[in-house]
Parts: sequence; C-alpha cells; structure tokens
Amino acid sequence: MHRNRISKQITFLFLIIVLLLQVTPVYAQGGNSITGQGTIENPTGGGSIAFSLTFNPAGGPVSGETAAINMPYTMGFGVEGFSTTTFVNYPACPITGNFAGGNGGAIQATVTCSGTFSQTINTPVGSGTVKGAMTWTATVNGTLNANGTGSGSADMTSSGTTEPFVMNGIQFPGSSSPASSYSTTWQVAYPAAEFQAGLIPLTPEYFQQTYGITVENGDAEWKDEELRAMDELFRQLPQSFLDQLALTKIVRYQSAWDKNWNLNRSTRADYSAADQRLCPTCALSSETIRIYDSVFDPAKSQFENDPQGLTQFKGTLVHEMTHALQFFKEPQSMYKSAYKNPIVQNWINTTKPVQADPKTGWIFGYYQKEFDENGQEKKDANGYVIWKHVSKWKYWGATDGNRPVTSYASTNPLEDMCDSVKMYLYDPQKLMNNSMVRYQFVRDNIFGGVEYENGQQKKP
Repeated sequence: MHRNRISKQITFLFLIIVLLLQVTPVYAQGGNSITGQGTIENPTGGGSIAFSLTFNPAGGPVSGETAAINMPYTMGFGVEGFSTTTFVNYPACPITGNFAGGNGGAIQATVTCSGTFSQTINTPVGSGTVKGAMTWTATVNGTLNANGTGSGSADMTSSGTTEPFVMNGIQFPGSSSPASSYSTTWQVAYPAAEFQAGLIPLTPEYFQQTYGITVENGDAEWKDEELRAMDELFRQLPQSFLDQLALTKIVRYQSAWDKNWNLNRSTRADYSAADQRLCPTCALSSETIRIYDSVFDPAKSQFENDPQGLTQFKGTLVHEMTHALQFFKEPQSMYKSAYKNPIVQNWINTTKPVQADPKTGWIFGYYQKEFDENGQEKKDANGYVIWKHVSKWKYWGATDGNRPVTSYASTNPLEDMCDSVKMYLYDPQKLMNNSMVRYQFVRDNIFGGVEYENGQQKKP
C-alpha cells in the first residue's frame, strides 16, 4: 500500500478521534467560580466535541482538562482483506484561558493536546504496524452572557508524524503530515443565577440578606477571595443544612488566644455556642465562628491543589458549621450540651464498629496503667499495678473499614462528625475508605442525600 495513502487515512482517523474527545471539568480552587457545559460543532459534520468551562463571572483565568483516553478504532475499506486497527493514547490535556468578566465579556481559551497512536494495517499479503504522534490545538473566542449562555468561534489545527516502519518487506521512511485547519462554532450553558450572583459585591449586607448570617471584621479584614470562597461554600450547601445551625456570626481574626491569653497561631478556627440567654456576658461570642490567618496557610492544607489555602478554609468553615448544627435544637433555641442532641447520640450509636458489642465505638471514661519516668508500671504497696481513670472520650475497636477519618476526628464524637462532614465535601473517597458508615450517615442525616465532588454538588 502506498505510504501517502496510509498517511491520509491516519489523518482522517485522527480527526474522527479528536471529534470524540470529552472534556472533563476542573473546579477552580476558591472564588465564585461556576462551570458550564458546551459543545464545539464538528467542522466536517456529524457529532460534536463536548467540553466544560470553569470561570469566575467577575473575570479571571479559565480552566479545564481533557480526559485521558486509550481508545481502539477499527476501519475497513470495503475490500476483502484490507483493514486497519488503531490504538490512540492521550494523557489529560489542559484547557487554559481568560475571561474579561461581566455580562457579554470576552473569553479566549486554548486547548493543546498531544498523543500517540499505533496502527496495524492488514492486507491479503501481510501486515505492518505504523507508530507515531498526533497534536491538535483549538483556539476558542467568544462571549459569556448573564443569561446563562455563551458562544463564539473555534479555530482548530491538527498535525501528525509517523515513525519509519516495514510492511510486506518494504521499508517506509518516517514522515510528517501537513497541518490541517478548520473553523467552527461553539456554545456553552451554565446557571444564569450563579453568573449573576458572581457579579454582586460581597458585602456584610449580602451575607445577612442571603444567608441570615452576619460577617464581620475583627482585628483582621476579610479579603475578597475569602468572601467569595465562603459564598461558594454556602451556595453548595442544602438549605436544610443552613436552616439548622445555631450560628449568627462569622468573624475574621489574626490569631486565637489560649486560656492564659497567649497567642495561639496554630488554631485555624473555633466556634462559640454560648447562648446569650444562658450566658449574658457571652453576647459577643454567642453562636459565633472565628476564622484565623492560619487556616489559609497552603503548606498546612489537607487538600491537593490548594495554593491559597481556600479549600482548607472552606473545609474548616463547614467543620465549624457542623458544630453549630450539633447545638441547634430549634429556631431560637439550642442545647446546653451538644451531646444531648439526638443527631449526636445517633452518630455515637451508628458508628460503633460492632453494633452488638457495647464496649466498641465512642466511650467516655476509661482506665489506663500509670508509668514512672523510666517507663515502668507503677505499683501500690501491695504490688498491684496502679490504674488511673481518664475522663475523656476514646474510640474503641476501630477497623480498617470503620474508623475516624483523621487523627483530630479521634478526639471525641463531635470532632469525628465535623471532620467527617469536611471530608464528605472535599475528600469523599477518603471518608468512604475510612468508614462507609460515616459517609452514609452524613449523606442521609445531614445533607439529605446530596453528594459532592471537589466541594460541588453532584447532579442527580
């Protein structure tokens, strides 16, 4: 078979594969980002390229990523004995660009993807294998509008190279196919309400009117990206969750203070549940979450791809909001102790590793041996080992399939639930691996069946 004919068929096959590529959304870390689903029309007719765009309505970087593929494709020629089988491999390929922001703002993005192929050519007199590489790029231009739609043009270019190969005893040299260019159109759709919300200034009045929560500056000021990350979290939480919080205020501070009034720079956030009716002098801290600078330290983030620490901030904030859930009794009323809340009692009972064994799971108070400075067991005058009662919570009988999701979650049942909620939103796979019981409890009893990926609600 003539080498030029082989090259043309490789190029044709490559274009078909390009038009089948699926683009997977990458959720931006922090900011008031939204994701839209769209298509680029096939320039040669038949089918389209699906894609997703993640962007901030106020403007800024556009991000995305193609799906890694390993796809076989077989083509016949209508002639007995002639056919080709091709295996195409593509890694994840980035989509990058910028959006000017606002209604009708201009968007420009570029997709650049490089892959390899291996094509076996079968003929009645023998077969041969052609290997090579393929590259395609697409430049997308257009506008994004507040009505939830965007559109524009897309210019696509593809090219490929083949390595030297032998077929039927004939040596074929390597070569490069000429670049092919196409022009087509694209369209995308996204929630109009989210786009419009992204353009609203995030003032204290906005949070009070939208969520019924007061957001204030303490001895530190909220940054715009922090407020937008907070708003993004709130918008992803079910209203039923927000309606059951003993929470009135979120305040920004530099650092926490310990009980001796020394700065504690390691504390990321805390929650005060003291109700003013129970503690009149606690009015300033009543039902309040305090956020400290340390939560934004990316070096201490529990999550990947968190350069500004905003995912850690959102995870910590929903952790503290879960404390507010534990104290909530009914509107204008709260429990003096979160352990009296039925949902906490249910959590303690449900998370037992062995339901029939009351000595497993969360138990308050236990005995442990006392040791001297040399690590030797302490004994009394009669030679009996001394045991000391410890007035703390401890989780007994943990198994590989049922244990607290973090070391901090092992502190007590309240922290266990709060860290489980945090991981439910931002690392659900880790929570499932540690304890499917906890994952199911959070899903069914706290979020009403709503599930998450990268902090975004999954579509039903």
